[in-house]
Amino acid sequence: MSPLPIPEPADHRAIVTHRSGIRVTPWNGTTHTALLTPPDGSGAPEAGMIAGALREASLVGYSEAVCAVFGHAAARPYRDAGFSEHELLVLLRHDLTGLEVLPPVPAGTKVRRLRHDDWADLVRIDAAGFDARWRLGQRGIRDAYRATPRSRLRVLDLGGSTSDGVDGYAVTGRSGANGYLQRVAVDPARQRSGGATALVGDSLRWLALRGARQALVNTQRSNDAALRLYELLGFVRLDDPLILLHAGLERVR
Repeated sequence: MSPLPIPEPADHRAIVTHRSGIRVTPWNGTTHTALLTPPDGSGAPEAGMIAGALREASLVGYSEAVCAVFGHAAARPYRDAGFSEHELLVLLRHDLTGLEVLPPVPAGTKVRRLRHDDWADLVRIDAAGFDARWRLGQRGIRDAYRATPRSRLRVLDLGGSTSDGVDGYAVTGRSGANGYLQRVAVDPARQRSGGATALVGDSLRWLALRGARQALVNTQRSNDAALRLYELLGFVRLDDPLILLHAGLERVR
């Protein structure tokens, strides 16, 4: 993972590693909600391992936890450990086995590296583009970048911007043959200018050139604009949903 100008938060209670390999990190930049992520490629953890991770999260001060799993079968051990279904998300897949099937980057758009002075604009754009519970903030953007073994963060410049050339950003992750669009955000004032297409196309090319065979992205079922965009760019909806699970931690201390 190449170095990025990503500052550390003041709260260093950011990551807990459970003995099972389950990672516990802040969800969407919050300090009270933990996100549980199982070790990649290890299969579904047992309910006892999940319960242990919840206890560790509680001990360091988290009051609730969430976890995202693919399909109802994978959710079973989490339910046994105390989670319940919170929301169903649409999961989409893009095949990366041929560069010719990837969407082109529109002319006149520029996707470049992150600079230190871009951070205020990234946080502003993220807050403007998402509901409060889905906003990442600086901490959440950093955590999304660090969620996979290989990651990339790029910012969008459409030209003529009042925010010094920052009109959006994308966080892309790769783990083995799987690629993930962790976050795609465009300033609402600059939408429908080809920015999202540029960011997605740039991300997919980066993944394909580094050996990823597929790219996955998820969004809320009510987000019609995002679903239309992804399907227009070659993503296909999968039958199994991405299930967001939730657990309160008051009783596990």
